[in-house]
Amino acid sequence: MKRKIIIGIFVSLFMFISFSYSQTTIAVLQLRAKGISEMEAEVLTERLRSHLVNLNQFQVLDRENMNSILEEQGFQLSGCTSSKCMIEAGQLLGVEFMISGSVGKFGTIFTIDLRKIDIGSGEIAKTSSYDFKGEMENLLTEGINTALIRLLGNKEQKEKLTTTSQVKETTTQPKTVEDDKSIHEKLLTDSTNMGYLNASIMPKFSEVDIDNVSTSVEKAKNYSLPAGKHKIKVFAKDYSTFSDKFKIIEGEITSMTITLEELNGNQQLVKFRKKRKRGIILSSVFWSTTLFSAGMEGSNYDKYENAQTSDSAKEYREKTETWGSIRNLSAVVAISFSASTIYNHIKIKKIITKK
Repeated sequence: MKRKIIIGIFVSLFMFISFSYSQTTIAVLQLRAKGISEMEAEVLTERLRSHLVNLNQFQVLDRENMNSILEEQGFQLSGCTSSKCMIEAGQLLGVEFMISGSVGKFGTIFTIDLRKIDIGSGEIAKTSSYDFKGEMENLLTEGINTALIRLLGNKEQKEKLTTTSQVKETTTQPKTVEDDKSIHEKLLTDSTNMGYLNASIMPKFSEVDIDNVSTSVEKAKNYSLPAGKHKIKVFAKDYSTFSDKFKIIEGEITSMTITLEELNGNQQLVKFRKKRKRGIILSSVFWSTTLFSAGMEGSNYDKYENAQTSDSAKEYREKTETWGSIRNLSAVVAISFSASTIYNHIKIKKIITKK
């Protein structure tokens, strides 16, 4: 009887843990091309899918698996543009959300429109858009990521993006001292309470966030900001992450040089980080179980001590022994996960500091 109770409790715990670790499933439909080529739309769709995967928050269905599943069901994606059709596709794929949209050109303005569809409710959960005026390459380097942040980001991020990213004109970046002087003079004469950030960033394919707004390495060389304190974050695959605060002074240019360090063991780093996160959660669960079991053990022991009949004394003694067994077992597991977490944390530090 005791063994069945213990097994039942641990099965419940592991089911809870497995449920906690399940990720939201999501599929990305091919972006519709409006005024651009189908190949260009396909490239942007793959970049959108890559950004979703790199977030490590979703289980993203890759294109090959998605097409294979739908073909087996005899479902054709071509011409599937209505919400009803997308919901049907999402149900066949077994995902919770679908992301669809379009990318196109209207006059001299490029635009990206995305929407997130909740398959369960059959409703459009969120929409986002990104417009700019300039070179089409910006769709790949900045536009698709910004549109995705707006689609998935929190309210604060959305408000900042909405107020700072309307239709954008591409500008020539300062290349010489004379160019920097001309910017400085313009700040002094034309701007109020504004300054410039001139950040030199390597590698050039890094992703840059300034005050939680996504921008490019090139634009970070000539980035206007109001006077005051700001935050910059730079990250790239297989490189260390840089994050720091800086101050903008009215009418002045603040220069920064940021060089990310290449992480030779990046795959190991990702592996150890996942193990550390899992260890923290599991050790917390089992330490909580240990404390709860100890409390129940003590409570039943008190009842055993104060029992008035032999039957009730026997009952409380058995309960005390059962909770004691659970306490001992969960403590051993908790210690094991705690030790594993410390080990993985040390490994992470060694990889990050190694160069």
